[in-house]
Amino acid sequence: MATPQYPAILTEADWKKNKSLKTTVGHDTIGKQLGLVAVAHKGTLWQLFDLQKMPPTGKDKAGDIQAALGRAQAEYDKNLKLLLGRLKVLEDEVKKQQGKAKSDYLTRLAAAITQYGAQVQLVQAEFKSFEAARDAAQLAQGQEDEGDEDEADEPESLDPEKNKPVLVKDVIGRQFFADLEKITFYRDDDVRRWTEDTSLLLSPKDKRPINELKDAQEKGAKALLAFVAALAELRSLGEASLPPAQGIKKTKLAWKKARAAFDKPGFKSGAYNFYERKQIEAIGQAGVDDWNRQNSAQAQLHRKVGDILSENHKIISNLERLVFKAQVK
Repeated sequence: MATPQYPAILTEADWKKNKSLKTTVGHDTIGKQLGLVAVAHKGTLWQLFDLQKMPPTGKDKAGDIQAALGRAQAEYDKNLKLLLGRLKVLEDEVKKQQGKAKSDYLTRLAAAITQYGAQVQLVQAEFKSFEAARDAAQLAQGQEDEGDEDEADEPESLDPEKNKPVLVKDVIGRQFFADLEKITFYRDDDVRRWTEDTSLLLSPKDKRPINELKDAQEKGAKALLAFVAALAELRSLGEASLPPAQGIKKTKLAWKKARAAFDKPGFKSGAYNFYERKQIEAIGQAGVDDWNRQNSAQAQLHRKVGDILSENHKIISNLERLVFKAQVK
């Protein structure tokens, strides 16, 4: 997005031209607030909110876009929230003075505040552009990875006997499909609560939700749905009869979806670990410690979910070894 044009009427210089109004008001609160708003505007790194000005580089395009989004969100929390807060104080003061004195200048000033504030708020909509570009890059990257896996797949045998349909669970190994049922995180009530409890999102200072933490919860909820879908696909494949090479290929691709939904960029890394990192970035370690003290039940829930993910990670790592050692006999 383009840097919002700062209205001339929102400057101290313009305010100082209205000496008669300053006399009527009897103090210079509006002038001081105008100065604070102008400083906050100049202190904001607007270019961080424009994806076109920060083109991703390197092989991991999705990762680069996510990093750019993270920088933009951090700038929003650091400087844009400050700007919006100062703008609100100015707006309240102008409305207060409008109740005391009729002034065309105050009317125009109030309109300029509203218009400028609306432009600033467009930044949040810009985050959607980052997310859409990131998701598109992830999809493209995933398709490339699947293509790489296809090249590595064992070719179908020229022996007709080896191409006869076989129950997939007998090719991959029944142990793999039995151990799938040991994965519990996606159906755990505490994990589901972690994606829904809005008190997990609050700053200990002002009790307002932190946008990045809300994003983590939303990613977690989507990851749970993606994992359930991938698990259903794996279960269905286990009962299917396919030529061995085809069964192995399909199972590996379905497993890749499940693994991505759990770990990268799924629930564990894309949601839970992202939440922890962003919470520290947003409020600092001292702020996290305050939050833990003020929200002991939620802190305990977060730790419990972490333990559940650690246990499931061991099971999933073992399953990965089982599925990728499968081969046509």
